[in-house]
Amino acid sequence: NKVYIRNTGSDKAQNFYVSLNASASAAGTTESIGKLYGGDWMLIPWNAPAATTHDITIVPSTAEPMTIEWMVFSE
Repeated sequence: NKVYIRNTGSDKAQNFYVSLNASASAAGTTESIGKLYGGDWMLIPWNAPAATTHDITIVPSTAEPMTIEWMVFSE
């Protein structure tokens, strides 16, 4: 599987922080994927979650309204 994520904004000062397993309870299991600034996008491999250990978490850098596009490509 692949996941496409895009920050639809144009403001380079506002970004989304993308991580894997951000809500995992075991210490050291969160893995940073990166930041998406305005207009940036990513396409990443993803093992569809058989358990919550494969969750992708996206957190905005500001409380202002921001929008992302996302899509999962499944085999």
